[in-house]
Amino acid sequence: MRQNNTGGYKLFQVFGPTLATITKDWLRSASLARIVMNGTVQRFWPLMLLSYKKCAKDFADESKPQAILTPVFRDNVRYWVFAYPVIVLPSLLAAVWVFACRILNRIDKAVGFLMLNCRDEPGNS
Repeated sequence: MRQNNTGGYKLFQVFGPTLATITKDWLRSASLARIVMNGTVQRFWPLMLLSYKKCAKDFADESKPQAILTPVFRDNVRYWVFAYPVIVLPSLLAAVWVFACRILNRIDKAVGFLMLNCRDEPGNS
């Protein structure tokens, strides 16, 4: 996915509900599925949502991000910590938030992706 070039597909739909369905239906390992979904919310969405916020007019065909993403990720605490603030904060604060997320992700990578592997969704402990 290149910035500002959705090529006719709906960014939020593809990397939200469609990804969740594919992950659930195609991945046999619950652990791997959890890592894919956690990684999407924690590592992909913050920066992508900030890019969207800066160029929302380029995504005129898209629905509001929270309308599509919240139903899919509402049970994942990472959505509320990493992605949702970027949606609701003003652009400058959202940029600061994304910077902080990137620092946390680098720390997480340095310690072996502990946050991506963590089970924190209700009913999955």
